[in-house]
Formats: sequence, C-alpha cells, structure tokens
Amino acid sequence: MDGIVEHWIKPNRYYTIGKAGFSIRHVKRMDPPEALLDVAVEKTGEEFEYTVRPGDTFPVEEQTWQVAEVLFPDNADWDWEVHVRRTS
Repeated sequence: MDGIVEHWIKPNRYYTIGKAGFSIRHVKRMDPPEALLDVAVEKTGEEFEYTVRPGDTFPVEEQTWQVAEVLFPDNADWDWEVHVRRTS
C-alpha cells in the first residue's frame, strides 16, 4: 500500500488523507464509543456519512479503512481522537 495508511482524527478538523477528506462530527462516549464519520471522495465529490465503532470498516473508493480505536486523552468528552487505518 502506498501513501498514508493511518491517521488520528481530532475534533473540529478536516483531514485530506489519500483519496478522500475525513472529519468526525462527534463522538458518543459509550461502551464501545461511537463516532459519526464524514468521508468526502476527492475525485468524484461524493460525500458519505458513517456511524462507526472501533473495529468497524468503511469503504473509500476501492480501499477499505478501519476504525482502530477511539481515545479520550484527557478523560474529557469534548477531547477525543479517532484512529483510522487503511486495511486494503
């Protein structure tokens, strides 16, 4: 696999990672945590919304990405990090 294969997504930021833009609208502190993920495909302009939890996978064109983990570093509901990685 070429290019970026993993990234941490933080609050209130939009990241262009490979073929798409990624952002997280919010994270619910549950067991396991649940995140609302937005994916915008650069080439086509298509936008997708996924509700994901750690271990879930989602498509980005012909690639598959996975939510590796969701962390709350300062134990605050508003400060979180979602770790995504490309699996294929």
